[in-house]
Amino acid sequence: MPDMGGEVLPGPGTPVGAPEPRSVWRSPFVRTLVGDPWTILGALIVVLFLLMALLAPWLATHEPTRGSIVARLQPPSPEHWFGTDGLGRDLFSRVLYGARLSALIGFLAIVVSGTIGTVLGALAGFYEGWTDTLVGRTVDTLLAFPGILLAILVLAVLGPGIVSVIIAVGIFGVPTYARVVRATVLSVKQFDYVEAAAALGAHTLIILTRHVMRNSWAPIIVLTSLNFGTAVLTASALSFLGVGVQPPSPEWGAIIAEGRQYIRVAPHVTTITGLFIFVTVLGFNLLGDGLRDASDPRTQRR
Repeated sequence: MPDMGGEVLPGPGTPVGAPEPRSVWRSPFVRTLVGDPWTILGALIVVLFLLMALLAPWLATHEPTRGSIVARLQPPSPEHWFGTDGLGRDLFSRVLYGARLSALIGFLAIVVSGTIGTVLGALAGFYEGWTDTLVGRTVDTLLAFPGILLAILVLAVLGPGIVSVIIAVGIFGVPTYARVVRATVLSVKQFDYVEAAAALGAHTLIILTRHVMRNSWAPIIVLTSLNFGTAVLTASALSFLGVGVQPPSPEWGAIIAEGRQYIRVAPHVTTITGLFIFVTVLGFNLLGDGLRDASDPRTQRR
């Protein structure tokens, strides 16, 4: 390009005044995510958790449900990396398969709570009136129960088991989704493009799905990350209380419940498993906080 008086002129084929193409990696959202070390730490923990769940059959060194009387309550060793439990089962293998089970419960519970809560919140926020009142009273009724008691009540009706835990944990998370989605839809539907679509005669369902909900996913994604950790923790708590996943399934809460009677002579059973629960929930919370900050224009890095 010729240089006239120190000014660089645009080359042939370059429209004058055209904006420079902006890489997605330079967007404020991505810059905020990668610029926060706590978010990176949370993402790494989540990735490791998912890899544990996916690769458990290949990473496990022993059969998770097969025990040995002569090997019971052994401390961590080269043969049993995390030691053994009260029935001589390899704790490392059980923790790996427990991650697999927790990931399955957490994912399906989020699908249940996210689907029901999003639909209820979207209808309440978009139509308002008696629909909003009906959904609001239903959510208030669910919130009147402490979350863990509500889950126990559902399990008392359905009985213990993996499917029952998924339903119970899913119902546990419905009120949160409904309230967040309702507030988001109430805000988004006030935008001019929504009013323009209505003025052009678009059907209300088209407006809701194509215009309102397409611009309401950011808080739902953030809430999903936060609720995944809550789902894992709630499922473990239910199994610890004896109303969730039943032994010999290697669910983390059930492992801690079985190991608490040996906590004085074999503390590794409860401490190692409890540490995995703590780190997993922490990872999802850190990632959720990072996604929330990155989606907020007031905290984005320019």
